Amino acid sequence: MRMAVSRRFPKGAGERSITAVDEDNDEKSKETGLSTKSGYIAILAIIFIVVVHAGRIQSEDATGNSRSGSTSNIVLKESKGKGTKQEYELYPFLVDAKALDSLGTPSDEVISKPTLPEFPVISKLEGCKVSYKPNNPPRTIDSEWRTKFWIPSFPGSGASNPTKKGDIVKAIIEGLFSGETANDREGHFHPIKDYHMSIGKKKLKRCKGISETVGCTCSHPQTKVNPELQTSEFRPGTILSIRNPATAIPMFFTCKNIAYHKGTKQVPEEEWRNMRDSFFDGTLNDWMNVIEFWRGTSSSYYSTAIYVPFEDLVTTDPSKGSAKIRELSDTISGRISRDIGGDGNHFETTSSEQDYECLWYQTAKKEWEREQQIIGDYIPAYTQLQKDKMIRYLNSFADNIEKDDTTKDQDDALVSLLRRYANQIEAYVRVEEQQAPQR
Repeated sequence: MRMAVSRRFPKGAGERSITAVDEDNDEKSKETGLSTKSGYIAILAIIFIVVVHAGRIQSEDATGNSRSGSTSNIVLKESKGKGTKQEYELYPFLVDAKALDSLGTPSDEVISKPTLPEFPVISKLEGCKVSYKPNNPPRTIDSEWRTKFWIPSFPGSGASNPTKKGDIVKAIIEGLFSGETANDREGHFHPIKDYHMSIGKKKLKRCKGISETVGCTCSHPQTKVNPELQTSEFRPGTILSIRNPATAIPMFFTCKNIAYHKGTKQVPEEEWRNMRDSFFDGTLNDWMNVIEFWRGTSSSYYSTAIYVPFEDLVTTDPSKGSAKIRELSDTISGRISRDIGGDGNHFETTSSEQDYECLWYQTAKKEWEREQQIIGDYIPAYTQLQKDKMIRYLNSFADNIEKDDTTKDQDDALVSLLRRYANQIEAYVRVEEQQAPQR
């Protein structure tokens, strides 16, 4: 960035200070004037040096290039109002967060290769069991079944996954609703069902049949399920599982590789680059569209009752994980009623803090280990343009929601999440300028 610095003074200012003195002091005045001008010139020179240096820094930040290589080394911004660094939560199960924190700035060596840290062991939660036993069993007569929740998500974000694995929101809700009996398929069977699963015409189809359903997972509108035509069977308040797009996109590709191409883990890095560069724009739009639809802007009936961030569940912080599970339990049970227009006939869930903590520990640890097994020998990177686009889209989305006059209670939570994701991408997403070869 080039900047022109004018060395000119305002006309008349210096001249008036000289000509106003007596002739007897003329020489002294000239010396004073010269000294003053020299001082001004020195100050301007200093300002010029500072501006140029700042311009170089700004230019480096804008391009994402640093002296250490192609990786964008950006100091993690402090959380507003807290004065402390944000936690690393993009790939905590792959990256040694302590080593990263000790560096002060992200290092390509740390955030490009999986280091596979261990999930922290909490002795009192090892082998824990959910103590909850529902007082009222699921209803067996279909005419008495309660209206169910939609549980949408972008694939690989915790609720809807082509591999049918890693759906931690499903596992948590089943534990909240049916305790340990959710594991033995007795009585409750599985209260969370997949919309696309079908077991014959008279059995499970589109989350109907076999047993009472608490929630139905889907990835609408990415894969259409026509929710507008099914309002009589679903509550207006939905449970939306959400994950940072920078990690959700490569996980989606990994899930497809496992589910449809007989893969066992993420594709080789060159293949990731090919998929990323070919489908990035469309896939990012799909991620945005899932949130936008269920937020309620595309429907007069549905709106999001609660956002369940993947990062708040697969965390090493028991208080954060338990708090989100508590909020989820309160929403399902109606202790916090957010589905305006619903029938008020909610589902009984546990209210035990011990159960919340146990559910967090069980699901987080299992998902932590699962993701370590399916990742390859690299952590997915993006080009600078792709990284910038994600940040711009997230912040623009948050700005538009804040300007919306019809804002809902949960919009504040969504805005906070979008900004949080943008900050995490800016700080920790690895940048590479290498692109897949054009064919």
